[in-house]
Amino acid sequence: MDEKHVNIFKKMDVSSLVPAGLQAAQTDPCEVQAGYNKFSENLRRFTPQAIQCAIFCGGSRCKYENPKAWPSVHMAIQNIFSHWVTDDVLAMARPNTALIIKKDIIAQFQGWSIKTIINLQTPGEHASCGGPLEESGFTYDPNIFMKNNIYYYNFALKDYGSATMGKLLDMVKVVAFAVQEGRVAIHCHAGLGRTGVLIACYLIYSLRVRANDAIRFVRMKRPSAIQTRGQILCIQEFEHFVLPQMIVFPLHSTTGDRKPYSLQSYLKKQHNILHGYEQRTFKHIPKIVFIICERILQLCDCQEDNSPSEITYTVSNVPFTQKFICHVLEKFRDGKGNMRHSYSWAESLTDSSYEYSTSTKACNSSQGSSRDTCDDIGRLSDVFCMSPDTPSCDSTFPGLDDDYVDDVLGDGIHDQDLLDNDCYKEIQSHMDLRSVSRNDYETVTAEQAIKALIKDTASLPDPIKKRLQDYQSDLNHRCTAWQRLELETNLEILSALLFEWLEGLKHPLLDVDSLSYIVVWSSKPQRCLGKLSICTRYLLEYLLRFITRLRPVTAESQSLITKRLMAALTQQTIWIKNSFHPPSKHFQKLRRGTAGKLNEFFVRLMNLIKEVNTQGLDKPPWASKWELLSSHLRDLDSQKNKMDECDKFTV
Repeated sequence: MDEKHVNIFKKMDVSSLVPAGLQAAQTDPCEVQAGYNKFSENLRRFTPQAIQCAIFCGGSRCKYENPKAWPSVHMAIQNIFSHWVTDDVLAMARPNTALIIKKDIIAQFQGWSIKTIINLQTPGEHASCGGPLEESGFTYDPNIFMKNNIYYYNFALKDYGSATMGKLLDMVKVVAFAVQEGRVAIHCHAGLGRTGVLIACYLIYSLRVRANDAIRFVRMKRPSAIQTRGQILCIQEFEHFVLPQMIVFPLHSTTGDRKPYSLQSYLKKQHNILHGYEQRTFKHIPKIVFIICERILQLCDCQEDNSPSEITYTVSNVPFTQKFICHVLEKFRDGKGNMRHSYSWAESLTDSSYEYSTSTKACNSSQGSSRDTCDDIGRLSDVFCMSPDTPSCDSTFPGLDDDYVDDVLGDGIHDQDLLDNDCYKEIQSHMDLRSVSRNDYETVTAEQAIKALIKDTASLPDPIKKRLQDYQSDLNHRCTAWQRLELETNLEILSALLFEWLEGLKHPLLDVDSLSYIVVWSSKPQRCLGKLSICTRYLLEYLLRFITRLRPVTAESQSLITKRLMAALTQQTIWIKNSFHPPSKHFQKLRRGTAGKLNEFFVRLMNLIKEVNTQGLDKPPWASKWELLSSHLRDLDSQKNKMDECDKFTV
């Protein structure tokens, strides 16, 4: 960075991160009033845009594009009407080419580590405001940002109409992606209406807060943002659309119908909410199960795979499940459900089963990004998503102050202080947890972990039960609960959460039909896997791999945790040591014969996992693995053909 850029950065005042609405230097004449009455909203709706621009914001002398119209408190980026809403997200008026060049806006972006700019305008809009539009249809050429390694996205939110919640969620996910790379600048025309809506929805999504808290927080940071009743309703509707899909423990939810989910339903909701690499990694594995199991393994210091298979159980662009037996079994089947007899490791690494659709139309970046945004961006391509009643030129309408906003929100809260706002509380909690060391814990033995895993929840001390209940509620409603879970050191809490989730599913992972098949084919684990639903077999294999990674343990201890898992996955009690487990659940008893066959299936599948993981140390790590599975699958097909022949004779 040259001396000129350094000097600009030095002049940047961190006071711009303080809510503008709370700063003493705020100047009333510059405040942009919002309008929350139906008359003003209808008048804006039917007023031609050129007239709006000329009358309401000054036309060619548009105040939003004139830095002389604003005191420094309203220009977090020098010479642009802008405010930091969070430490990572900037709301701003649209920049123009002259300002970008003369005021060195690019250098300011780089100084603030802004890596992404998101434009919510439609090409050609507000052409009468400020200077002439560029060939791009906007007041600047997007290439000027992309040439300087700043990602650029244009998601057009047209004035007036109603927003599609699915499209709005996709936009919010892109903001979440962008924040992972660096700071993000978002603008529409004035950076008040549409920009305020998107940022408020992003806060709901990322912090799991209610719409009203998000609206108030945005307005405290960006005075007069979120300007109409329609925008408020849009944000509130987004809350009702998104938050129920984030519920982990339905019985402890304060929203929704509190009915248990099936595994398939939960994974569908999880897929809708997650983004990027997490969405890929947890396509078939519930994130809650993964976080708990990996934390237990971390506490036992046995998180590493330590086998030739070298599976790394982390969130990445290549899901660890691609090295699962389940994944290989899928690839042996063709589109008609028949079995193939060859599948190479190279195919496994290059297959596209986890690749999502990409679009270059909306992903306008000058270079590749490590973010996996294109799935969400692709759905936005060539689609105009309309935000309700989103004027930009509205300052002369009889606006309403925050007292009136409180009346519109209608939740009984008035004059809320920033410190009482849930957005602020969650952000502060996140910052506090981020400073906690993830390696500050004492390791335990695998035997201690198994002892905690088979312990009955009902026998836990009351303080632990209270923490367990709080966890289940917080995982539903607070984003920081996930951070706390990743730092949890109490094995009893982690174990109880795992089994509470598995045993709280609407249907057991292994239902009657699954058990019937396992009873017949318990000696053929690969055949049993093939008959289970995709999500069931992936989760089952992950849990059995979890057991095999818990080491060193005695054979008796591994048998105990295997039986406890059998009880959870069938939602039936099973005899462990001297009693039926789990004793506090009102489950029916698992028949002894069925339990024996299920145990045989689990043991054989774990042995197959170990065998596959350790085969061929003198060969390329994966060569013998595929030979092994090919042999098993040929045997499977042979058995199937024999059964078909028998069926013919029977008929």
